[in-house]
Amino acid sequence: MRRIVVFEHLTLDGVMQAPGRADEDRRGCFEHGGSGELVQTLMRRRLVDEDVLLIHTLVLGSGRRLSSDSGARAVLRLVEATASPSGVVIATYHQERG
Repeated sequence: MRRIVVFEHLTLDGVMQAPGRADEDRRGCFEHGGSGELVQTLMRRRLVDEDVLLIHTLVLGSGRRLSSDSGARAVLRLVEATASPSGVVIATYHQERG
């Protein structure tokens, strides 16, 4: 059986919109670029088996977040976490089926 694994860069405040090109996603007058609709759709439909979140020690304050206020929330279980020398936390979660 195939597994769907999502790798996502996030800021400490959960913004996922920034990691792409500067001109990639300007919704909401966001200045930093980046996209996430597909990931949110997959998570809402509980199709993601594993999330690998690279959490950067940065707070943007605005932008599209990984967890949205619409739809069902995914239930994640932390299975591993480590920090890189630059301070990025790499956290691996498995999505619980319910």
